[in-house]
Amino acid sequence: MNHSRRLFAHCTILCSHSTFPFVIIRQTFIGGCDDTKALYRTGELEQKHLVGLVQKQRTAGTDRFETATLLPKQRSEAMNPPFWFPNTVNNNVVRLTGVQVCIMAALSAGFHWELWARYVAVGLLVDFIIRMVAGSGCSPLGMNATFLTSFMKPDFRPGPPKQFASFCGVFFSAMATIFYFLDFKGHDIVGACFMGGTCTAFDGHFSQCSRM
Repeated sequence: MNHSRRLFAHCTILCSHSTFPFVIIRQTFIGGCDDTKALYRTGELEQKHLVGLVQKQRTAGTDRFETATLLPKQRSEAMNPPFWFPNTVNNNVVRLTGVQVCIMAALSAGFHWELWARYVAVGLLVDFIIRMVAGSGCSPLGMNATFLTSFMKPDFRPGPPKQFASFCGVFFSAMATIFYFLDFKGHDIVGACFMGGTCTAFDGHFSQCSRM
């Protein structure tokens, strides 16, 4: 509460305005509630302050500000910072992503002597890194899971445990990849053990988190 009072006092001095709210558009203080309503009635709010920010629907009788929508950001401007991860995630997507990971890890470990199985480990490593850094939106496995579960009702759960699971996946798949491509007797078996650890740890972690 003290922080709110201090913020209000600071805004009062900064804007020379003593009532709430403080309406600021494009870093310009335009007044309070009454001032904003007055600008809206005269049309100045849309014509001067919101030009380029809103888009009116092109339908008869819907040319008022109430029917306007904010213009979407350009894709290049809608980037998240590195290692950003959503605070809530769809558990349906998470579970299906885990199923895909377990299948790929099991195939890689089960056919560890095959070259393609070793590159499966590389693919999992890349996918884990993408998910840890940017969430499932950029991950091939995450996008596939999102598409396949799009018809299901979302089941939202906390996101941070899933980011930790992705970090664990990075560790196990990285170790598997390293040993797969080293050159000593039994190196592929060691890599397969790490790949099996990826499958076991990932499935166990998601089974626990899905009950949270």
